Amino acid sequence: MVFGADDDAPLASLNVLLTKLRELAKTGEHIELVARALDHAEFLPLLIADRNDRSADFRSVLIELAESHPLFMPALERFDNALPMVEVAAPQAAGARPPRRA
Repeated sequence: MVFGADDDAPLASLNVLLTKLRELAKTGEHIELVARALDHAEFLPLLIADRNDRSADFRSVLIELAESHPLFMPALERFDNALPMVEVAAPQAAGARPPRRA
């Protein structure tokens, strides 16, 4: 388990991280950075699900990511500061139709 500034902090910071990774991936640049950051990101849910307190480990991963590229700093800031979680619409696949309304 992971404890942050508030109950949403671990998942919200992971959400911020993934959003920033998507921004980087869209540019087509920094592919190695994206790959390394995803290696770190895939470890974060395991820390959240662990029965033991893994808060320090979770924060250490966020610090390492923030030090690797300033674009990842908001994920660490979100973990450390209680902020409302922002709802983000899921991106649609190219050519996908929006859901029909009844």
